[in-house]
Amino acid sequence: LYRCPRCQCVTCCLECCREHKTRSGCTGKRDRTGFCSFKGFSDTQLASDYHFLEDVLKVSEGSKRLYHGICGNSSFKSSTASNKRSKKSYQPGGRVDLGNIAG
Repeated sequence: LYRCPRCQCVTCCLECCREHKTRSGCTGKRDRTGFCSFKGFSDTQLASDYHFLEDVLKVSEGSKRLYHGICGNSSFKSSTASNKRSKKSYQPGGRVDLGNIAG
């Protein structure tokens, strides 16, 4: 048995799964921003959420580089670098080091 990650429809085989997608217009892809109850939260869900946030960070950093490439504005970078409230440091691979935040 197969359960569709998008709509939770149960099908018996690959052929029925494809028919379900054709008839309903379902993409078969899980809604990454959908609500997940604490009871349904698992290690898999945690990993998925972590990867989603990494993807958001990559897109955000890419859009900043694109903006600076188009506008040629370096004052934005220097103003954020000199911001003393910014205590996060970005590590290679898009990871954020939060270890230096004084609580």
